[in-house]
Amino acid sequence: MMKENMKPKPSDSISISLIVFIFSCVLILWVLTLIIISVLFDTPQDRGLFGDMFGSVNALFSGLAFAGVIVALILQKKELSLQRAELEQTREELKGQKEQLQLQNINLSKQNFENTFFNLLKLHHEYISHIEVPGFGANKGRNVLEEFIRKYNNILKSNTHVQSQTDKKDKILEANRVFKRDYPGHLDIYFRNILNALSFIEKSEIEEKRFYGDLLKAQFSIFELQLINYFSIDTSIDKDFGKLIKEYKILQDLTEQDRIL
Repeated sequence: MMKENMKPKPSDSISISLIVFIFSCVLILWVLTLIIISVLFDTPQDRGLFGDMFGSVNALFSGLAFAGVIVALILQKKELSLQRAELEQTREELKGQKEQLQLQNINLSKQNFENTFFNLLKLHHEYISHIEVPGFGANKGRNVLEEFIRKYNNILKSNTHVQSQTDKKDKILEANRVFKRDYPGHLDIYFRNILNALSFIEKSEIEEKRFYGDLLKAQFSIFELQLINYFSIDTSIDKDFGKLIKEYKILQDLTEQDRIL
């Protein structure tokens, strides 16, 4: 595009040809004048008298010289205008390249984010599929999580230390303590995986954070949501765990009465 614009325009070629033609004519006339005067007049005095008669010719040539200067200035102005146009076009092209590069960076960042995010989900599912607890019989994977929520509900209903608490949150925290005592460490990695996924979304520069939060929420069964609900107020997992659970509305499918946060 730029190379095409740099080619001489027809009007520029005509102007250059006209200047060459004018100065060629002037040079030819000047040479012819010397020849004619030398032939017609023998003495320098006669030649001087004849030259004085045509003093106006000197003024004419001076005018032509001045006109040449003006033409040169006009051509220079045209050349500068062309250069300015080329510079403006270059700036526009660089601006377009910059916008395209920014778009590519955004797409690349989103692609990298999604690769990491879905890998986190994959690792989470792989961990769930291998969960086994001694004493739970043949239960494995998500069936173990379902069994966990049954065990937890039994603690809520029958444990005397839990029942002695009057506040709902205090009962949940006491039930958490008893559950972790009976099944130490069995859900630590499970909750840590959820926390890592939510923290990754929160700390990223991706625009559609709520969309990816909904994708994460869609991975949980109702039994998992109940477990997350009970442990969302437990700061022993992480001080930001409950905050992120609430911010991304992970427990939205539970009734308002059941939700602790």
